[in-house]
Amino acid sequence: MAAPDDIGQAGLKFFGRTTAAFTHDLKNALAIISQNAGLMNDYLLMAEKGMPLDNARLKTVADRIDGQTRRADQLIKNMNRFAHSIDETVKSADMNELVELLAAVSFREASLKRITLVPCPEKEPLMITTRPFLLLALLGQFLTMALGLTAQGKEIQICVIRQKQGGQVRFANLGDIPGPDMASAGCSHTGQILLDALEAQYHHDKEAGSITISIPNVEGA
Repeated sequence: MAAPDDIGQAGLKFFGRTTAAFTHDLKNALAIISQNAGLMNDYLLMAEKGMPLDNARLKTVADRIDGQTRRADQLIKNMNRFAHSIDETVKSADMNELVELLAAVSFREASLKRITLVPCPEKEPLMITTRPFLLLALLGQFLTMALGLTAQGKEIQICVIRQKQGGQVRFANLGDIPGPDMASAGCSHTGQILLDALEAQYHHDKEAGSITISIPNVEGA
């Protein structure tokens, strides 16, 4: 197993990258709100000078502000959920919820590549004892790999699969997957550190175009 410092650095890299994506999207939402608030103010100043108010224009601006406010609120909620994933080192967690959160925190990375992420949860909650934050970091590493293998305009399914002990997460509907060696398949040194920390295993199916990570229950800290 990797040294604690290596695991910590792997987690910090993921935390920093994800936080940067959140704040970038939040800044964009706030910029659009500011621009439309300024536009509404311009309409009001024009009305003060005798120009009739155009209700349709005002409604359009108000709808834009409302939409971006909702977007910002959802970003903050997702960021809060992500931040709380580090509250406890080891805990029982629902893999369905973790995959949903993964898709939410990876939205910007996927949208820049024009790829849609589609979570495919189990019908019932799949509870495992794991290190939630490190698991999110691990899945984030493999999602980055999956995005690099998938063409623009496509979608990646992120499927939760129940196992007798623990569970699996499968990235499906990918493009061409390199050979069997993990390094050639794109798994970074950081990815290997996280695999070892979670005692997880990696498997890919070249013909099916899928990457599967098997995650066992882990012992307490």
